Amino acid sequence: MGLIWSKSEYKLSPEMLKEVKIETGFTTRQVNRLFSRFQQLDHDNTQYLTKEDLGHIKEIILNPLGDRIVDFFFVGNSEYLTFPMFARIFAIFRPLEKHTPDSEINSRESKLKLLFRLADSNEDGSICKEDLFELLEMMMGAKVGEEQLHLIVDRVLSEADEDQDGLINLNEFRKVTKDLDVETKLSFISFS
Repeated sequence: MGLIWSKSEYKLSPEMLKEVKIETGFTTRQVNRLFSRFQQLDHDNTQYLTKEDLGHIKEIILNPLGDRIVDFFFVGNSEYLTFPMFARIFAIFRPLEKHTPDSEINSRESKLKLLFRLADSNEDGSICKEDLFELLEMMMGAKVGEEQLHLIVDRVLSEADEDQDGLINLNEFRKVTKDLDVETKLSFISFS
């Protein structure tokens, strides 16, 4: 089950196609397009991608959070990204259907957890002052001075940190982002 080798390139097996469709909600056409993109990124025909492979994507290079986005693809300490893992990550960005349950891979909850994980740079399960500062510094660059960034961070913490422990946990993050339209903002997969 999985990938089938064919000379210098490999193909998606019918079993894996079915498995990825069920798990991600993508159509056959969409899975095939994702697989084609996966193969383009896999320059060495290894059947997996590395952080370096993803680092060549123009949109990631141009994004101030590019390194964090790449890290998000690699769960735990994994050094390799297989096609099913690649498809699952992209499924998070699949547009929501009406009344998508929270257990779905592309639910509002999945999208919020992705945002939370991007903000939690030290991966300790909470967003601290340093995490916020680093995030804002990356996003705003030289446009905002260090002193002003500290003021913004202090204000965000004072508004979001309900238990006053100096950290924003996932529940506090959910509350502070309740009006954020993550369903639309984090739904950008287009196969047209």
